[in-house]
Amino acid sequence: MSQAYLLASIAIALWSTSAYLSRLIAIESQFVLVNLIFLFAAITLGVYVWILRNRRKLEVKANFHKQYLFWGVFGYFLYSLPLIQSLRAFDSASEATILNYTWPVFTVLFSSVLFRKISSHRSQATKWLETLAIGLGFLAVVLVATEGQLGKVEIANPAGVLWGLLSGLSYGIFSAYSARLSENEQPVFLLTAILISLILTTPMGLWEYQQLGGLSRGGVLIAFILGVFMSGFAYIAWTGALRLAKAQNKIPQIAALIFMLPPLSLSIVAIFLKESNLTRPYFALSVVLVILSSVLAQRAEGISKRVQKAFPRQV
Repeated sequence: MSQAYLLASIAIALWSTSAYLSRLIAIESQFVLVNLIFLFAAITLGVYVWILRNRRKLEVKANFHKQYLFWGVFGYFLYSLPLIQSLRAFDSASEATILNYTWPVFTVLFSSVLFRKISSHRSQATKWLETLAIGLGFLAVVLVATEGQLGKVEIANPAGVLWGLLSGLSYGIFSAYSARLSENEQPVFLLTAILISLILTTPMGLWEYQQLGGLSRGGVLIAFILGVFMSGFAYIAWTGALRLAKAQNKIPQIAALIFMLPPLSLSIVAIFLKESNLTRPYFALSVVLVILSSVLAQRAEGISKRVQKAFPRQV
């Protein structure tokens, strides 16, 4: 397994519990616990940058750019708050989780549209296979979101859907932008992103804290776990995976791996929150589509070469 896949796998393993923990956060608080998550994440990323300064002589000032203040907001502030609102609007974790997992699709789209720097070395067949892989993954997401009723798509909860898609859109933009940064720029970008998001959420967090009159120890513990591991370590691993994937022209393959998250996350949700999606036939089909999407995306280039070798005139 390449380093990019290893880093992406670490991020996926950590994020698989995020839906369950975020739902617990949403029940207790909208802003104050999110503010604590950002605080713990900022400390984690601050220590990470400090270690890099000492071990790798990372120059923070030289690798800081003003545009970080804009693009960084999409990864934390404009991602976490809509996700919490979606969880509260649906009053469950399953629907909001699936809508949130549209972000790998947005990552590939924005990598091509906003931050276009596509290699011409890939064959047309490879590009089509990668597109098919992303499409299958997205179909799996839609299948779960509509509970298998593709012909009767009804938006029963427009607010929840809008907030959920906004969270997916926001992190897709963040991922696409972070993939274009260098190895030295990414740590500075992550630290800038969390600090600006922390500044934006602090007033709302303080206001809500006064309204709530206090927080439970369990809530603070969950905020610590989400901040240090999911918003700290996982972000470091994922942005590192994207950077390596971009250098290898494998953004779609890495993005497709994220489609493993819906079944993983929903399995945890079903076990701990007793939401019964796992027992429904459409969910099993979505799992098959997700796995097919991931395998096809990772091996698109190899499959394309084999097809070209077998049918040199037709491809």
